[in-house]
Amino acid sequence: MNLFFSKKYATIWLIVLLLILFIGFLNASPIYILDEAQFTEASREMFVTGNFWVPHFNGKLYVDKPPLQNYFSILGFALFGINEFGARFFSGIFGVLTVMTTYLFVKDFLGLRTARKSLFILLSSFFFVQQFQLAVPDPYLIYFCSASLFYFYRFYVRRNPKQLLFCYFLLGLGVLTKGPVAIALPGLSIALFLLINKEIKTVFSYYPILGLIGILVVAAPWYWCVHELTHGAWTNGFFMVNNLERFSGAMQGHGGPFLVTWGYVLLGLFPFSLFLPQAIKNALKLKEQPILLFSLIIGVVFILFFSLSATKFSHFVRTLFRKQMVFTQQRLEQNQCFCYSNSCGSASYWRLFWIAIRSKSRRKTKLRFVAHSHSHWKFNWRSFSLQRKICLLV
Repeated sequence: MNLFFSKKYATIWLIVLLLILFIGFLNASPIYILDEAQFTEASREMFVTGNFWVPHFNGKLYVDKPPLQNYFSILGFALFGINEFGARFFSGIFGVLTVMTTYLFVKDFLGLRTARKSLFILLSSFFFVQQFQLAVPDPYLIYFCSASLFYFYRFYVRRNPKQLLFCYFLLGLGVLTKGPVAIALPGLSIALFLLINKEIKTVFSYYPILGLIGILVVAAPWYWCVHELTHGAWTNGFFMVNNLERFSGAMQGHGGPFLVTWGYVLLGLFPFSLFLPQAIKNALKLKEQPILLFSLIIGVVFILFFSLSATKFSHFVRTLFRKQMVFTQQRLEQNQCFCYSNSCGSASYWRLFWIAIRSKSRRKTKLRFVAHSHSHWKFNWRSFSLQRKICLLV
C-alpha cells in the first residue's frame, strides 16, 4: 500500500486529482453565459445536421470563431449525449493538459520544489479552474498558446528540432481555435524576447518561413473551404467584424477603460497578484535566468494588447496566468515567504479527499441545457467550495 502511494506514482495521482477537479464538476451549473450558450448551440446544430464545415447559430451563419472548439464539443456529444457535460468535457481535459504541461515545464527548468509551488499558485488563481469548465474556445487557445511557447523555449535552450515542430503545429491549432491572434501574440512575445536578448539576428535559425507554411498547412484548408462554401461571407464576418472591429470598438457591451484588463489580471491571480510588483522587479534583475524574462515579456505583451483593445473580456488575459505564475513563484522562493511542510501526514490529505467526495455525493442536481433559477446559483457556490478543497488536496 505504501508503495502504491510512493513518489513513484506521484505524477499519476496528480493527474487523477486534476481529472476530478476539472471533470467532476462540469454539470454543476447550467449553460447560462451568453457566449457559452451560443457556442454550444452552434456545436449542437453541427452535430444534428451533419454540416461540419460551416458553423450556424439558430440556422444563421455563425462567424464568431473557427470550429475547433465546436469539433471537441461534438465529440463530447457523441460520447456523453447533448448536455452540459458533453459540451464541456474536453474543456476540462485541456485544463488538465494545461496544468500538467506547465508543471512539467517549470520542473524541467526551475526544479521540483518550484514546480509544486507553481502548481499551487495556478490552481488557487481565482479565474483559472472556472475558465476550463466552460464550452468556449478559450480553454483550447490557452493550452495551444501556452504549450507552443513552452516548446519554443525548450528549442531556444536545447536546439531540438522536434520542439520547434511542436511549437508551430500547436500555433496552427490555435489559429483553428481563435484565428490570427494565436500567431500574433506568441510571435510578438518571441520577437521581443530575442530583441531584448540581442539575438534578433538569429531569428532565421528558428525557421519562421517554414513555420508559417506549417501553420498554413494545419489551418488554411478549413479557412479556404468555409470561404468557398459561404462565398466569402464567413471570411468577411470573422476577420472584419470579429477581429478588426472587436479591437477598434467595444462589442456586446464589453468596453471599459485602459486599466480594466489590469484589474482582471490582479483579480484573476489574487492573492498572489500582490507579489507581482516584486516579482517583475526580480525578473528584470535575474538576467542569468532567461525563463523569467521570457515569462515577463509574455505577460506584458498580452496585457498591453488586450488593454489597447476596445472590447475587454476577463478570459482574454487568462492565457498569460501560467507565465506570470512562474516569475511570481520564483520571487516567493527567494524570499522564503511562501513555504509548506510535510508535517501533515498522508492520512490527513486522504481524510480531506474523503470529506470532499462524501459532500459531493450528497448533492444531486438536475441536468438542464439552459436554466436561470437561483437554486443553481446556490449549488454553483457549493460546488466552488468543494473544488477549493480538492485544489488544497492537489
